[in-house]
Amino acid sequence: MKCSPGTKLVEHELKIRMEFMSEGPVTIDRNHLDMLQQAIGDDFKPLIPAYLEQSDNLIYNLIQSHEQKDMEIVIRSAHSLKSSSYNLGAFQLSDYSRLLEAKAMADDSHLLLKPLIEIISAEYQNVKQELLDYYNNQ
Repeated sequence: MKCSPGTKLVEHELKIRMEFMSEGPVTIDRNHLDMLQQAIGDDFKPLIPAYLEQSDNLIYNLIQSHEQKDMEIVIRSAHSLKSSSYNLGAFQLSDYSRLLEAKAMADDSHLLLKPLIEIISAEYQNVKQELLDYYNNQ
């Protein structure tokens, strides 16, 4: 299978990010959460449970749609996860989701997406735990 230049770039970037991940990047930028909380006040607290509920569904959708080879749903779910994660300071998860979105749009080889979906799922579990800790300490 011939890869496009965009696909090779995404794969290279993923390799670099996976190496970085093994060094233990920050899962949640707590300074970002603190600034967001200060900016929106009382409206902040419901954001975390809403994000977690939505993201649980998005992760499920990613896994299921990948298994069903439905790249359109993979792309939409990755896009939504990318945006919502970025908004709550889960920058690493947002970056992985961006890579998945780009990779899914670049080619339809769903087998190449599975490792990235597994990384996203694992990173989301870390994000979820940190957000729950943050939420419970408010």
